[in-house]
Parts: sequence; structure tokens; C-alpha cells
Amino acid sequence: MAREIKFRAWDKTNKEIIPVNQLHWNDKRLTLLKTYELMQYTGLKDKEETEIYEGDIVKDYGSRNYGKEKVLIREVRFDDCKFIGHIKFKSGSSGASYLCEDCILKVIGNIYENPELINKLKENE
Repeated sequence: MAREIKFRAWDKTNKEIIPVNQLHWNDKRLTLLKTYELMQYTGLKDKEETEIYEGDIVKDYGSRNYGKEKVLIREVRFDDCKFIGHIKFKSGSSGASYLCEDCILKVIGNIYENPELINKLKENE
């Protein structure tokens, strides 16, 4: 099954997230990226059917197959050609795991509209 390719963008000027209907590059200039921060759709939805994009902050309840003892807060990133849930710990260390269809996730915000949630990433233990 092919993953649906779509984007949304953080408008740095108006401080809001906007849908992206199409991308058009003129003269190979990337001036668009000075005004907007693009976020790609992961192809995954959370447990309430909300689409998950790069830059989202999610609660990770574990896997449907393996479970998890503790709910973790993760930032969705694109790394090494895969979407990951990046995590920081109180100790200062960090880690990541790949997001998958078996993951039970809940979008709780994003790094642009909810910067206070970034501190929640550091509360993981």
C-alpha cells in the first residue's frame, strides 16, 4: 500500500499552521522555506484518526502487539528515511524509535503552536 504524500506548513509570519495543496518551485529558488516550515504527513493516524505530521508531539501508549509500561511523550521527526518518535530523558540522554501502524499514539500538539510541550519531552524517565 502506497503512503499518501501530503504536507502542511507553519507560517512563520502569521504564526499558524496552514494546509499545503501543491508545491511549485520557480527558478530553483527555495524562498518559500524562509517564510514557511514544511511538515510531511507520516501516513499514520493516531488512535482518534488524527493525521500525524512531522513536528507533532504525541503520547506513545506502546504497541498493540507488545505493550508498554509507561506512556512516553515523543516528537515526530523524519530521520534516516523513516519517521521516528524522538524522546528526551531527564538524565539528558535521548533516543528514538520508528513509528509504525502498531503504535498506539495520540497527537497532543506540535512544536510550533505548543512549544511548552517540548518541556514535556524532557520529563520522560
